[in-house]
Amino acid sequence: MRELTECIRERSARDRTREQIDVAECMEILRQDGVQEGSELHFKAMDLFRKSVCRMVVVVLVYFMGQMNNACNIVVYVINLD
Repeated sequence: MRELTECIRERSARDRTREQIDVAECMEILRQDGVQEGSELHFKAMDLFRKSVCRMVVVVLVYFMGQMNNACNIVVYVINLD
């Protein structure tokens, strides 16, 4: 039982770390596109990026569609979908 508990604890710590990395990556995309920290879009994006599917959609659209200069528009689009 102790091994199971330790395994769950380690996995939870690893998952939180991955989530934090993903959120930071998404926020960096917005920063590079000119979104100011503390702006309304910044706070809405932080709330949006709590959901892994929303982070994934933004990253896919930005990187694979070559829309880096339109990251703000992509985030606003995803916010409206949510």
